[in-house]
Amino acid sequence: MIFSRQKKEDYDYILGSKIKMMQPKDKYCISIDAVFLGAAVKENKSATLLDIGFGTGAVSFVALNNNPKLKITGLEIQDEMIALAKQNIKLNQFKGIKIVKGDLKHNPIKEDFDYVVTNPPYFVGTKSPNHIKNLAHQEFNTSLKEWCEFCCKRVKNHGTFIIVHMPERLAEILAVLVEKKMGKIEVFPLASFEGEKANRIIVRAVKGSKTPTTLYSPLVVHQKTKKYTAEAGKILTGSFLEDFFS
Repeated sequence: MIFSRQKKEDYDYILGSKIKMMQPKDKYCISIDAVFLGAAVKENKSATLLDIGFGTGAVSFVALNNNPKLKITGLEIQDEMIALAKQNIKLNQFKGIKIVKGDLKHNPIKEDFDYVVTNPPYFVGTKSPNHIKNLAHQEFNTSLKEWCEFCCKRVKNHGTFIIVHMPERLAEILAVLVEKKMGKIEVFPLASFEGEKANRIIVRAVKGSKTPTTLYSPLVVHQKTKKYTAEAGKILTGSFLEDFFS
């Protein structure tokens, strides 16, 4: 469980008890992917961050918890998610966060950022009857290529782009990164259990860098008992992702 809840409360906790999260009542909820993505932001000085597909704010909240000087802009299309995100910002007394309504093809964001992070839709085809889940999980009028191109465009020179996705889409992501002159590419594979193939990847790249690509050994998330491994547990309670890769 990445969440905990005290009796009679209307919100969950992530990062142990550090962050409170209101979530949609239809049980759509934050995944471990969002926490790991936020933990991939490691910045010790004041920096700007754009979170594309802001949702209820989990990715940005984790990044801000670990990097308190961040100034964050969130891009989100769904009114329901924006309303919950604003409640979460107030609930946690976060400062330096603004939310902009829009999507990749219709948005007012024109400035560039030190960090651009995104947890985009993963799937093509199967649809849920739940409208919120469909927009969060399904590729509709924006392809992964278009999504990555927009992200790269909004990264400052020497800034960093970070994305979480499925391993089978890695080639598409890398093709855009190479085309957009992104270097110092790091691929962090995540495997559910020891001996299994990775089922998620986090990819991080720096615009304008000529540092070679690094592919790390997979981080195992669960023990055989389905409890989190020590490494995953530390990330889920506030450590940086990269500290557990070699």
